[in-house]
Amino acid sequence: MRFCGWLVIGIGVATAFAGVDCVEVSQHQAFRRAFVVFRGTAVQVRNLCRSDRSKPELVTFRVDRRWKGPVTETMRVFAFGSSSYVDRYNFREGQRYVVYATNEARKWGFSPPADVRGAVYGISNPCRLRIQTDVDEESRKLGSGRPPKPDPPNP
Repeated sequence: MRFCGWLVIGIGVATAFAGVDCVEVSQHQAFRRAFVVFRGTAVQVRNLCRSDRSKPELVTFRVDRRWKGPVTETMRVFAFGSSSYVDRYNFREGQRYVVYATNEARKWGFSPPADVRGAVYGISNPCRLRIQTDVDEESRKLGSGRPPKPDPPNP
């Protein structure tokens, strides 16, 4: 079975047992639950199943600020696809975001394509913690933050 098929089956099984009721959490709760929090521009939005836009995406960000976790200049986030009860967040290339993500992408069925190197984080499980496009207001709430760490050298 293709990668897309296994990914969809994994997400479907995981979410069916989770009994998820998605409600956006407060900024404070999202910060506590997140593994990484950063501000950046989406530079690539890659649909992992080209035949269906409702399927999961891999979003690559160019980061300019970090508040929590091992954030580097380039961050990749796995965003779940839509289901009957969970809507996918529609990322747009060139748009700036403040992203709160977990380190549980693999736990929820994500297996990176062979050409993806480095860590990939998740937009929660499967409900997103918090994604903000009002970056100035959200950045103000978070405080000054720090610049991202340099990307590790390519092997």
